[in-house]
Amino acid sequence: MTDDPASGTTDQDKVTLAQLQNKLSESQRRCLTIYAVCEESVETSQKLHRRCIQAERKLKTMTSLFLFSVLINLVLMGFCLHFIQRSPTPSPSIYIPERMIPHIDQVG
Repeated sequence: MTDDPASGTTDQDKVTLAQLQNKLSESQRRCLTIYAVCEESVETSQKLHRRCIQAERKLKTMTSLFLFSVLINLVLMGFCLHFIQRSPTPSPSIYIPERMIPHIDQVG
């Protein structure tokens, strides 16, 4: 039953040891595969994070420009309304020179 009387190992022990070594090798391969997938996931998430930060900056810039243009338009509209309200309303009459109407005294 004992192959090596000095060490005390049997054939069954050797089979069990070989099975455990196979399982260990398989576990190491799985761990390496999982590690590689995790590294790739981290790289992808870092790239996405950088792109999100860039998109956020662009959005802030565009929002700022939009609000600035709205502010400028409101100021210009305010000036226009202010000057329109202050200007005297022109009379609805039309100026016609006298030489254009020879008989102006007969009109009306």
